[in-house]
Amino acid sequence: MVASSMGGYPLGALLESVRAVALTLRGAQVDILLCDGLLPACQLTEIQKLSPLELAEADKQPRCATCHPAGLSAFGPLGLPIHWLGKLLDRGQFENAERIAYDVRLEDFSGFKLNNVTVGEHALAGGLRYFARGDLESEPHA
Repeated sequence: MVASSMGGYPLGALLESVRAVALTLRGAQVDILLCDGLLPACQLTEIQKLSPLELAEADKQPRCATCHPAGLSAFGPLGLPIHWLGKLLDRGQFENAERIAYDVRLEDFSGFKLNNVTVGEHALAGGLRYFARGDLESEPHA
């Protein structure tokens, strides 16, 4: 599974598509995982281009319109199976994920585990990247 998820990140898509081809040529069965605009936040979003308040009020991330087609353009010609996040989750699963995200306190995020996977650590890393900080203690919109 090449779970790049961000088709709109050109350098990442290039590297991941080359890796997928190399693995395929060596006999591996490779599938691609890409976002199709399902997520309420995106690793490609930068605070300099979209404020926390604008981000919270946006129906879709600003890069969805170009990211989704870019991912299809980068990975589609490979002929490998592409799995879109929006097709993998039903509404109930999405609502459960939202509930969990809102129920976990900020100070508990880094240690939060779901099915014994440290997903909170990844969520915190995403927040730190967005705010471009080493911690979120004094960030009012964290």
